[in-house]
Amino acid sequence: MKINTLIKPALVVFITAILQLSFPQHARGHCDTLDGPVIIDAKKALEQGDVTPVLKWVKPEYAAEIRDAFQKTVAVRAKGPEAKELADTYFFGTSAYPSDRRRSPIRWFKTSRS
Repeated sequence: MKINTLIKPALVVFITAILQLSFPQHARGHCDTLDGPVIIDAKKALEQGDVTPVLKWVKPEYAAEIRDAFQKTVAVRAKGPEAKELADTYFFGTSAYPSDRRRSPIRWFKTSRS
């Protein structure tokens, strides 16, 4: 009788664990959040006026696209606070998703805590 009361809960736990491991979970990255590593380096690049910090996150074939986006962003940022905010968002999106045409380069970013 005692063995039966111990086996049932253990069996339920075992089956639940097997089912959890059987179905793939969606991986959740934080690279596209405002406090993720790519965007932090994109902010540094804009503050320093040097695109180099962002390039370590980008495959070499996308470096020209990031450099181009950086130059456009720097030029537009000088046109006022609203233009700066829009240009920064464009650069963050391009930095996080270079050449990903399925996603818009201008994205609404969330912090990983929201």
